[in-house]
Amino acid sequence: MARRSRLIVNFLLLISVVKAAEIDICPEGVLKYPDECEEKNVIPIKYHPGQPHDEYVLNRVCCKEVCGVRNYEIKANEFPSAVLILEETSIGPKKIVYSKCGGSLISANVVLTTAHCVEIIDKSKSYIAAGMLKAKHAEDVLSDSYQKRYIDKIIKHEEFVSDAHLNNIALIVLEKPFILNRYVGTACFISGDIDDDNCVVAGGDKPVIEHLRIIERDHCEKILRQTKLGSDFELHKTFTCAIGKQGKDACLGDGGKALLCPLRGKNDEYSLVGMVSWGIDDKNNCDEKSVPGVYVDVYEYDKWIEQKFKEHNLNNDDTEDDYPLER
Repeated sequence: MARRSRLIVNFLLLISVVKAAEIDICPEGVLKYPDECEEKNVIPIKYHPGQPHDEYVLNRVCCKEVCGVRNYEIKANEFPSAVLILEETSIGPKKIVYSKCGGSLISANVVLTTAHCVEIIDKSKSYIAAGMLKAKHAEDVLSDSYQKRYIDKIIKHEEFVSDAHLNNIALIVLEKPFILNRYVGTACFISGDIDDDNCVVAGGDKPVIEHLRIIERDHCEKILRQTKLGSDFELHKTFTCAIGKQGKDACLGDGGKALLCPLRGKNDEYSLVGMVSWGIDDKNNCDEKSVPGVYVDVYEYDKWIEQKFKEHNLNNDDTEDDYPLER
């Protein structure tokens, strides 16, 4: 009888400990199994020894939702937030797909791009592609590494001026959300010290353009005045400029692609700071010019994006104050 009582007591103690291990004891997230982490836009965070009941959670990890991550090990898709706006057309029996512009996934169902990009697409023939975009036969790769979604609606800035590219920003709302995983993720604003000497342009269909340096607006304006724009040219406050250390820059067809800068000291976390808007290209050779490229300054439109999310009820989790870009 005593032995049976001890077994019952031990069993009850085990249940209580296991239940305790089920609670959220991770400071940065909730306890999940590793495979649950891989199914979402999360990074496994190793469990720190010394917390209560650690012997019962050795096969678990703490998970936290992340954005703005660079996957160096996946060369075909280093930036999961980079998407392409593709347009499909038919020539005889053949279907041909054209890459129209780039964009950034800022929520599972919303793409941030430029207004001049959405003006050149046919919504009924276009879709958004994300994931392993460099694969030769994208449709044949693993289902979780390549995804495409059709367009539900386009929200263009109300004061967009096409000739000058002023207020060159737009949101594309998708018919259904992307499934977020290690191949498809979201971009964000990262609060912290940004390394603006080592920025990149990421677009998915081309190699990442590295070593871009953001320059002061006044300095950029001075350089641009020495081009065909003339001495009276004024660079609007909603633009930012970047120039490649080796003359590298974005080029024709890169419109809407993200300008991303790393968090200083963390080369795998990037903040979305701009979008490819326009540039001076007299020789049609984007790699050799010494003139900076001009980008939409995304920070200038923080409130506009937030306003549109609220107006169109674009949040996925039914929370009123969730804003996808901030972290």
